[in-house]
Amino acid sequence: MARLRHGNLVRLLAYCDEGEERILVYVYMPNKSLDLYIFGEPSLRATLSWRQRLDIIHGIAQGVAYMHEGSGESVVHRDLKLQNVLLDDNWRAKVADFGTAKLFVAEQADSSLTIVNSPGLR
Repeated sequence: MARLRHGNLVRLLAYCDEGEERILVYVYMPNKSLDLYIFGEPSLRATLSWRQRLDIIHGIAQGVAYMHEGSGESVVHRDLKLQNVLLDDNWRAKVADFGTAKLFVAEQADSSLTIVNSPGLR
């Protein structure tokens, strides 16, 4: 997953994997996660214009398409939700949290790929 590089994926800067320690360091996203602007306080919900919302949706789609086909590997996120979409200082969407992501091999049976069903989106 560390090799995935795309403008709509959050970038991993460093990691620690020593003994019991598992730490991932990502680029800071000052506008936090998309769920704050969809389900948060009414004042925050009014922050995003319809143009920004469309750009965010487009960015998410581009990031996911890259993971599925453009990276040279078929990576399935498995837990895409509003909390896992971060917004940079230009309100650009960055798909994050690849903790449940899985490299998908075409020969795998569909039953071997479990989707994590996070509450909130159906």
